[in-house]
Parts: sequence; structure tokens; C-alpha cells
Amino acid sequence: LYFLYILMVIQFLLLFSILILLFIILSNMFRIEGLTNPQLRPQTVLLIGDSMLKNDTYVDKGYSVSDQLRQYTKVDIVARDGAKVQDISQQLLACHPSSSSSAPTVVISIGGNNILEEIPYYNEEDIDTLFDEYKNTIIHIKNTLKIPPEQIILCNIYYPPSYMYRKYDKTITTWNKRLDQFASKHKFKILNVATTMNAEEDFTHEIEPSRIGGGKIVETLKGLF
Repeated sequence: LYFLYILMVIQFLLLFSILILLFIILSNMFRIEGLTNPQLRPQTVLLIGDSMLKNDTYVDKGYSVSDQLRQYTKVDIVARDGAKVQDISQQLLACHPSSSSSAPTVVISIGGNNILEEIPYYNEEDIDTLFDEYKNTIIHIKNTLKIPPEQIILCNIYYPPSYMYRKYDKTITTWNKRLDQFASKHKFKILNVATTMNAEEDFTHEIEPSRIGGGKIVETLKGLF
């Protein structure tokens, strides 16, 4: 009887171990599918705008926002360093034909350079004028590319930690509030870099996304897809 008891215990432990092993294997299979199944991610991500998305000049090769995002999905990029709101129409002309036809997820970062160059001191009237131009531009992108609103992700503006940019904080706060209202009205998504990028290590050249900051942008983006 003692021998039979021991045998039953061994069989139970073996069965339990097999079940645990199967659970681990199945869990990994579903996790891997979530990372690799193209149906669970955007077919193409189109990056439009400025150096928040086109920061390859400021980081080592392979660590720009677009490079890190390409490890996850296909990326088209027409964003340009130094771009302003008025440059977006030209960027749209440079879009690869497949981007328009396959309804990409569009990520847009624009407005920061306008603020730096055109609104050196807080002025609500100037902010409203610029934001009206921004809103018209976003709607133009949506209509031109025929993108459903849930596939449009708007980047708000971060607060560079450098002291020389502190004078823009109030303007950025007002801009981001306007952006929240606009996105909510049109059902666009917001990439909240103002919260995500809050450490000195997130920036290089005082105001550009660093390798670490770019990684944070990508990880936050993946949570919005």
C-alpha cells in the first residue's frame, strides 16, 4: 500500500508538471503571436511632422524613433527636422503611394518649431491663430489620406528640461490643452509626450529626443495601436 501511495504521488506530480509546462508553452505562444501577428498591429505607420519623429541626426544609427519603431512594424517617414505647420502639405506630396492606399496609422508631430520661432512670449491670440492653422492641417491630412480618426495619433508638445526653454512652458501648456479638446472632439488619439518625456536623459542637444526618449515614444505609441 505504501508503494502504491508513493506511485500515485509521483504520477500526480508528473501530471501537475506537464500541465504547468503546457500552460507556459501556450502563454508564450499567445505572447509571441501578439508581437508578430500583423493583424494585431498597424500594417504601416506613417510619421509626419518634425524632429520629434525624425531625430536620426541626433542619435546613433539604429536608435532613432523610426528605427526603433521598425523593429515592431513597417514605417514610412516624411517628417523632417525643423518642419513647421505650413510644411505639412509638402510632406504629404512625398508620401509613398502605398501609404495612402493601405490606410496607415498616421502619427503627427508639428507645431513646436512654430512656437519656438513665432511665439517667443506667451500670447493667447498668437497661440489661437497658430492652433487654428494646425487644426486645418490635421483635417487636411485626414481627408487627403482618407484615414479614419482612430488611426490618427497627434503628439502633444513636451517640456524641454533646459533652462533656456522654460519661458515656453505656459505656451506649451495652453497648446496641449487646446490639443486635448480638439482630439476629443474629432476622436483622434493623443501621444502624451509631455508626460512620457520628463527626464534629462530623454533629450539630446537640449531639445531633441535621445535614444532613451525615442524608446519611450515608441513604447507609448505601441500602447495606442
